[in-house]
Amino acid sequence: MSTITDRTRLRRLLYLTDVDSRYTAGNPEDYFLKDFNTKLDFMLNVLSKQENIFIDILKEANDDELLPRRVTLFYVLAFALSRTESHSSNLTRNALALTAVHISKSDEEFFKFVSIYTKLNRFNSKNKITTAVGRAFNLLLENKTPLEYAQAVSQRKGYHGWKYKDLIKLSHYKSKSKEKTLITYYVFFGMKEFEDQDLTDMKEIHEILVKWETLKKTEDEAQATSLVKQLHANFSHVNTDFVKSQEVWSAIISELPLLELLRLLPKFHRLGLLKANSSVHNKVVKELSSLERIRESKIDPMAVFICMKDFEKGGKPIDPKLEVYLKSNKDTIPDFQEKINKFRSEPKCPIISCAIGKCLKFSYPSDPFSLGTGKRILLALDVTSNPGAVCFKNRNITCLEAELALSLYYLKTEKNINVAKFSDEDVEGLELDKNASFAENLQMLKNCESEYLRVRAVFDWALENNKTVDVFICFVQTFQSMHSVPKSMRTRGWNSIKDGLAKYQKKKPHPSAKFVLICLGSHNIPSFIDVSNTLTICGFSPEIPKVIKAFVTGSFK
Repeated sequence: MSTITDRTRLRRLLYLTDVDSRYTAGNPEDYFLKDFNTKLDFMLNVLSKQENIFIDILKEANDDELLPRRVTLFYVLAFALSRTESHSSNLTRNALALTAVHISKSDEEFFKFVSIYTKLNRFNSKNKITTAVGRAFNLLLENKTPLEYAQAVSQRKGYHGWKYKDLIKLSHYKSKSKEKTLITYYVFFGMKEFEDQDLTDMKEIHEILVKWETLKKTEDEAQATSLVKQLHANFSHVNTDFVKSQEVWSAIISELPLLELLRLLPKFHRLGLLKANSSVHNKVVKELSSLERIRESKIDPMAVFICMKDFEKGGKPIDPKLEVYLKSNKDTIPDFQEKINKFRSEPKCPIISCAIGKCLKFSYPSDPFSLGTGKRILLALDVTSNPGAVCFKNRNITCLEAELALSLYYLKTEKNINVAKFSDEDVEGLELDKNASFAENLQMLKNCESEYLRVRAVFDWALENNKTVDVFICFVQTFQSMHSVPKSMRTRGWNSIKDGLAKYQKKKPHPSAKFVLICLGSHNIPSFIDVSNTLTICGFSPEIPKVIKAFVTGSFK
């Protein structure tokens, strides 16, 4: 009999995108959310009994900076709304749809909600939205000032397959404001017809619309650069002829979020924009070396680390299916090797690499302990030999590199921490130097190589050494690492780990001790079904520290 309540499942779902206590790296829309409809009937129990609590849980998660994926909020809302249409009151339907407006941090997020809702709602079509969703969209527009409305519709026609024009038409949006009515006229009929109207008292709005229209069409580099600075635009707003323009990109870089800039570096290299002392090169170095800019952005250190490894390899790995296709047809594909190299060309930009290193260093706040959990933590590292093991969803990074990066993160952000390594059937203490170079620590781990590991041994080691541990974090490179144990030493697998945790909780005694298992190279590690205080993580992504902190501090169980 399950002891997990529906409310607990809902919180898990919001933080993990899974109803079990397991987090999988990568885009959840590629796996879990494909079968969303078949897994979430339990949500209707919460909604039918306590509608306000359901909405409050969503709002609490929305306000929590530890929430790793915002897209799950909109899947949950869209699912709830699509399942309540036939039997719930108008008040319930309106409350759910309006919640989407209240939690959306941008128009793009609300459009994502509409996109998800129309996919999930089997009675709906692309040519129709419900009254509740229409009211929500009207509220989204009414909450904007005329200038904000003009900025929104002139920057983008829409998002995620939906246009402003579509939703305005389907929701029958009409504003009492003359300015907004004329802006809606612009959306439907364009600039020429808009300028034929009475634009008295709309000088500023008219100027903004003209500037955005000009930016999208201009072929003059100087004009495009000037407008980018005035409008705080990005490259999606600019004529694609400027894709290799040093001046245009230099202007755009100042407006980019730091993480987006880091992700663009491989592209800059492929376009030849990072030549030494070029405008883009110097601008990138300046932005990535600015302590003020980095601290202000609150960029995640693990995100910087992943971008650094991607840049070292010349970008993300080529899609495995495309690579197989190209190699299987290499005899019939002209310039086969050139096509392969197009995707992967390792840059030699030492100054840029140094700047990324500075960015990683500065990404920790002045008080790094503010990122920590404040708990007593024991890290146990897998140092078995897996030279070809790369991380699930981050194939530029080896499993050993990932567990070292996460270990150094915790050494810098936690006050009470012990580090150990699995050493065949036992566990041994390990000294990592957070002030040494990454390469030095990595080599030290490689020198500590063991043949196999037993996860349960970490609990026995903590008891033998009288360690009071609030959170056990155990790294496993691949699922095979756990199955390399000699037959004579094998125990009852998952049950053995659960028994080891239960034994520690009872003997210490510490009934609230938690256990986190991180399998970096595999995605098929199961969760500990109906066992409280346990969390399984598959793969490697920058959100892992957030997920663990949310779990440890009680955002979900």
